[in-house]
Order: sequence, then structure tokens, then C-alpha cells
Amino acid sequence: MGFSPSIFLNTMKNGNKKKRKRIYRDRYKFVALRLLGKDLDPDKITKALALHPVSSQPCNALRRKAERIYNTNYGHWNLGSRLPRNSTLQNHVKDILEQIRPKKKILRRILRNVEADLNIAVQPHEDLAISAYTFPAEILSEFVSLGIYIRFSVHIPHK
Repeated sequence: MGFSPSIFLNTMKNGNKKKRKRIYRDRYKFVALRLLGKDLDPDKITKALALHPVSSQPCNALRRKAERIYNTNYGHWNLGSRLPRNSTLQNHVKDILEQIRPKKKILRRILRNVEADLNIAVQPHEDLAISAYTFPAEILSEFVSLGIYIRFSVHIPHK
């Protein structure tokens, strides 16, 4: 079972010592199932899976980044969670799994020609010395059994 990072603090309130739980929420979190491939056609994947991506782009499409325009060598298709942004990382992962679970057979056929990963990214609250995230093995194993890599990244801003 997952948990959110938290710190317990003693605070003074009305002259009485009370223990209060203070939750530090992650500054940024993102979970998406990413499909990448040289011949990836996002429209075909959307139609086959009957799922709508949060973003997609065919290969060799022009892309803008920092005022530069360039061709992408790979197409991509990203399926995101349907949950509110403040949901836990674990719940976002579960939601993506619930979306693809009934489509496993179709997804296996698609994954013969493209690469896929479950992209989990987080930027913990800057006041936390330690952040820990636990993901249930049975959930991650369903992704892995389909040949989907698990990519977990922690973003630490420069001060």
C-alpha cells in the first residue's frame, strides 16, 4: 500500500501541546503510459484501443522546443490518468492499468512494433529530506508482463 510523504510536528495551540499531522504534497507528479516508435501512427492506436491520449504525435512531424523547430524521429502516444492531479502516484498508476486492462490483447499486438514504458515522475516538496513511494508488485507486474518498462524519475529543482 502506498503513502504520501508526511512529517509530524508538535505545535503550540492555545497553550496546549497538540500533535498535528502536516502533509507536504509533492510539487509535481506525472504518470503516463508512453508508446514510442518510428512508424507509430497515433490515430491508429487511438482507434484500436478506443482510448484518448493526453498527447500524441506522429513521427517526422514538426515539433517546437525553445523556439527551435525540428523533425521528430519517433512518434509517440501518451495515455494519462483520469484522476485529479492531487491523487497519489499509486492511484494514478492504478487508473492507467484499469484503462488498459480490458485492452491487453490489442495492446500486445501494438507492442510488437513499438516500445512502451510507464513513465512516473515526481518532484517532492522541497522541505522533505526523504520521500518514499511504494507501488504494489501485482500492479507493476501487470505492466511488465506486457513488456512495458517502468521508468521512475525524481526531479530536484536547482536552488
